[in-house]
Amino acid sequence: MPEPTMNWEALYKEASAAMHKAYHELLNIATHLDDRKEVQKRVWRVADYLMRHK
Repeated sequence: MPEPTMNWEALYKEASAAMHKAYHELLNIATHLDDRKEVQKRVWRVADYLMRHK
């Protein structure tokens, strides 16, 4: 019986899609934090970090 092989390309695409979804959700959260500027800036930094280190 052959060993199962990993489809690395499909896994990479799935992980990339999850990262982009998380990024956009963070941006959406940040846009609703106008009354809390410091928290808003921290969320933007996290989103920026996520996209730079994907």
